[in-house]
Amino acid sequence: MFQTHGLDAIVHVRFLKGAIYILALQCVFGAVVLFPVNATSVDGDATYGSAIVSLSNIPLGSVRLAAHTVSVVFNTIVTCFVLYKIYDQFVRDRRRYRRKKVIANFTTMVREIPTKFLNGDETRKYFEGIYRNQIKDVVFAPNIPNIWKTMNERNQAVYDLEKAKTELKKKGVRPTIRLKDPGKHFLKSTDAIDHYTNVMNRCEVMIYGALRKGEDIPEEGFSKLLTATKTTILNFDKAIEGQIEKLKKKKTEENIRTEAEKVLPRTHVAFVTFEEINTCISCNNITLTHNTRHWITDPAPEPEDIRWDNLYLRSRQKTIRRVILWILVFWLTLFWSIPVGALTSLFRIKNIEAVFGSDITEHWGKFAIGIVTGVLPSLILIILVSVLPLILRLIVQKFEGNYTKAEDEASAMTKFFVFLMVNVFFVTLVVGSFFGLLGQLESFISHPEQIIGLLANSLPQQANFFINYVMVSSFVSYGMLLTRIVDILLRIVKKFFLAKSKRDFREVDAPSADFVMPVVSKEILIFVIVTTYSTIAPLIIPFGLVFFCIAFITVKYNQLYVLDYPWEGGGMIWPRIFNRMIVGLIIYQLTLTGVFGIFLFPAGVIVSVICILGTGTSS
Repeated sequence: MFQTHGLDAIVHVRFLKGAIYILALQCVFGAVVLFPVNATSVDGDATYGSAIVSLSNIPLGSVRLAAHTVSVVFNTIVTCFVLYKIYDQFVRDRRRYRRKKVIANFTTMVREIPTKFLNGDETRKYFEGIYRNQIKDVVFAPNIPNIWKTMNERNQAVYDLEKAKTELKKKGVRPTIRLKDPGKHFLKSTDAIDHYTNVMNRCEVMIYGALRKGEDIPEEGFSKLLTATKTTILNFDKAIEGQIEKLKKKKTEENIRTEAEKVLPRTHVAFVTFEEINTCISCNNITLTHNTRHWITDPAPEPEDIRWDNLYLRSRQKTIRRVILWILVFWLTLFWSIPVGALTSLFRIKNIEAVFGSDITEHWGKFAIGIVTGVLPSLILIILVSVLPLILRLIVQKFEGNYTKAEDEASAMTKFFVFLMVNVFFVTLVVGSFFGLLGQLESFISHPEQIIGLLANSLPQQANFFINYVMVSSFVSYGMLLTRIVDILLRIVKKFFLAKSKRDFREVDAPSADFVMPVVSKEILIFVIVTTYSTIAPLIIPFGLVFFCIAFITVKYNQLYVLDYPWEGGGMIWPRIFNRMIVGLIIYQLTLTGVFGIFLFPAGVIVSVICILGTGTSS
C-alpha cells in the first residue's frame, strides 16, 4: 500500500487498527471488572436496563468506586501505549517517504522571501552562501490568479465544444446557442462550435503568451492572431513570436519586463532544489535568518498537491482569512446546536408522554417507542451532520488560502471535528443531563441535598443515547460507504441523462476520489465518546468495538478496490489524529474527575488528576 496508495491511506488504516486494539482491551477489563462490580451492587438506585451495569448502580462514596479508579489508570496506559507504537511506526514510514528519489524530496519550499530577493539570481546567491555547490535550481512560483479565470474559461469552452461536436455527430445538425449582441438588447443565434472554438483559441493565446517568458500581448493583438491562425495551438508559437518581435521594436527590454510582471508577477514563494536529499532535509529543519518572519522553509509538497492559485498570498493575509473563517465556523456551530439540542430533548419518553399522553406506550407498543426514542434521534442527527462536510470543504478551499490540498483537507477536518464535539457530544451531554434534572426540579428544590445524587444518576443515563448513536453510525454510515448506494445512483443519473461527450462518460466511470475529512472526524468523535463512557457505562465499549471493526473493513476495502487518491499528503494527517485522540483522552479523564467528585470519592479525583498530568507531559 505504501507504493500504490500512499502514506495517507496507511495512516488511516493504522488509526482504525489502533482504536480496535484499545477498545478490545477496554472491553476485556470492563467484562472482567466493571460489569460484575456494577451489577452486584445492592445499594444502588438503578433497577432496570443498562443502568444496572453502569455507574448509576453505585452509591455515593462506595468503596466499589476503586474499580472505576483503576479503570482510569488502565485506559490511560493502554491508550498512550498504543498511540506511542503507532507514532513510532509513523516516524519510520515518514522517514522512508522523505527518502524516496522523487523531485519533491530534493526540494524545499521557501516562503516569505523579502522583496529585494525576488530575483532568481539573488535568491540563488543567498542559498549558495549557505550551501555552497549544492543548489541545483531555484524557481519562483508565478502569481497566476490573473490568468486563473482565463484557464477556467478555456477548460469550460473545451468541455462545451466537446458536447457540441457530440451533438453534431448524433443529430447531423450543427448546434446553435443564443448570445447577447454587443450594444443591443436582443439575443442572436450563433453557431455553437464556432463560438466555443473562438473562445478556446482566445484563451489559449492569452495563457500561452503570459506563460512564455512572461511577455505581455496587448488586447488588440488577439484578434489579429486569431484572424491569422485558425488552426491548432501548434501554430500559435510562430504567431506569438512575431507579435513579440513587434513589441520589442517599440519597447525596451525593461518595459517588457515591467509589463510581464503585471501579467505574471512573481510571488514571495520559491522552490529551491538541492543536489542531495540530506542537504534538503537540513534546510527544512533550520532557521535561515534571525528574522523568523522571512525565509520560512518547509518540505516541498508533491506537485499535484500544491494549490498554485494560492501561492501569491502572504502569511498575514492567510492569518486574517483563518480568523474570519473560525468566526464563521463559531456562528455555524452555534446555529447548528439549536436543532441538535431540540432533537435531543424532543424524543425523550417523558416529553413524548407530555404531548401524546401517558398511555402512549400502550398504543404504540414498546418496539415503536424504542425506535422513536432510540434509533430515530441518532438517525436524524446523522442526516443533519452529513451535509456539513461539503459546506466546510467548499468554504476552506475557496477562502482560507492554503498552499496545499492536504492543508485544505486537514483544516476542514479540524473544523468539522470541533463542530462534532460541540454539537454531538457536549450539546447532547449537557442538554440531556439538564432535561434529566429538570424533570425532578420540584424534588431538589424541596430537598437541595439530593442534587448531587440526581446529577450522578443523570450523567450515566446519557450513555443510552450515545450507544444508539454509535450503533446507528456503524450500520447506516458505513453501510452507505460500503454499498455506495448514493454514488451508484448519481453515476446512473449522470450516465443516462447528463453525460454527452466521451469526456463525460470517462469521468462517470472514473474511480471516486477519497476525501478522508468527514470519515476520520466522525471516527475520532466515536473514539472520544466510547472512551469517555467506557468507565461510566461500560456497555458502550462492545458497540464501539463493532463500529471500528466495521469501519476498518469498509475503509480497507474502499482503499484497495474502489477509491482513487488524487494527491499525496505524506501522512501528515496522523499528527492531527494523534492530537485529537489525546484531547479525547484528557476529556475522559476530566469527566471522571468530575464524576468522582460528584460521587464523593476523593481518591478517584486524585488519581484522575495524576493521569491528566501524566498524559499532558508524555504527549
